[in-house]
Amino acid sequence: MMVSEKRALCVRVLVAMGFAFSLWCFPGVVLAQWAFNGNEIYNTNSGNVGIGTAWPERKLHLSASFPVIRIQDSDNGAGVGAHAYIEFGQTEGNAWSRTGYVGDGFGGERALGIDTDGYPIKFSTDNFQTMRLQIATDGSLRLAGPQVSLKFREAGTGWNEPQFGIQPVSANSGVGFQASPTGGGQVCSPNPCPPGFFQARYNDSLIDTGGIQIEAGYGTEPHRIDTWRIGAGLLKDIQFSKRIVADGAYTPLVHIKADTGNVGIGTTTPDGRLHVVGDLIVTGLKNFQIAHPIEPERKWLVHSALEGPEAAVYYRGEAQLHNGKVVIALPSYFEALARKEQRTVQLTPIDGWSPLYVEEKVQEGRFTVRTAKGGDPDQRFYWEVKAVRADVPSLVVEKPKGSETQ
Repeated sequence: MMVSEKRALCVRVLVAMGFAFSLWCFPGVVLAQWAFNGNEIYNTNSGNVGIGTAWPERKLHLSASFPVIRIQDSDNGAGVGAHAYIEFGQTEGNAWSRTGYVGDGFGGERALGIDTDGYPIKFSTDNFQTMRLQIATDGSLRLAGPQVSLKFREAGTGWNEPQFGIQPVSANSGVGFQASPTGGGQVCSPNPCPPGFFQARYNDSLIDTGGIQIEAGYGTEPHRIDTWRIGAGLLKDIQFSKRIVADGAYTPLVHIKADTGNVGIGTTTPDGRLHVVGDLIVTGLKNFQIAHPIEPERKWLVHSALEGPEAAVYYRGEAQLHNGKVVIALPSYFEALARKEQRTVQLTPIDGWSPLYVEEKVQEGRFTVRTAKGGDPDQRFYWEVKAVRADVPSLVVEKPKGSETQ
């Protein structure tokens, strides 16, 4: 360092072999603004210092079209013992307290490292008014803000349509999780999702607060969306449903009641352990199994359902003739439920035999029983009526393999 005769501060920078590289002079800075403290030299000027700019806005303002600061460890990279870094901290109790540093690696690795001396790392986009991203001291990653999203996209593609993301579903619907082979920066509501997407979200307006909704879509327009809805807490239900984008309505396919454990297929209010709205087809037996009524600790009792080539109903009871005749009324809904044809009646005398017969057919929900000449006019008997349901299609008894149901 040298000083000119005009008492300006000038610095000559030398390179190897003793050749002068340049001479920098600061004619506006007088020696009175420099002070010494042992081997230390410092400037007492209270203004800003600019390098590459005549209008410095901070204590040190660097301006250049190339890297303006180089930090290198003391052994010039020959070993891994030294570290070059910038320290950050604050004064506490008139003493320096380091918050952390940014430097060249961890444990001698050739990498850029950030160390906080036990403090979290926080990122802000509004002059540190709001914390947007934080790496906590326990290693957790935390994001905050009115519309927080975490998006992943391969290099060279737009961030507005991430291939994978975690983001709000809507203003009042909590956090959404979405993955789509065709992108789609927004979760699918209110806009239709592309076929092949997957998303998960909670606190959706369509389910109880705190629930989780998982959706997967496929097919061409109007494509179908399959949905799992899982409620929060011990008394929330689980539902698997489908939604056709064209109409937007959710159709429940399977619904499990959390409070009873009842399973509904085609219904959200199952009345039994298994409640099916629609046809039930089995290839095996339809059995019931209960504890044996006499030896419940040693045996099960198993019965099987009666099979037949029709969707039939039956009604039975006990009656008695009065003066050789009696009219038996069936339930009020019988006429609406049963077909007019294929109605049959079976009569069985009790305590003796009499020739019993049905006068005319079962009609208007009733039938008349009489005894022939010589029969007991007060005969008691059992009766049973069978009919075929009118509210369902006739059963296809024989059909080729490969049809819709096996």
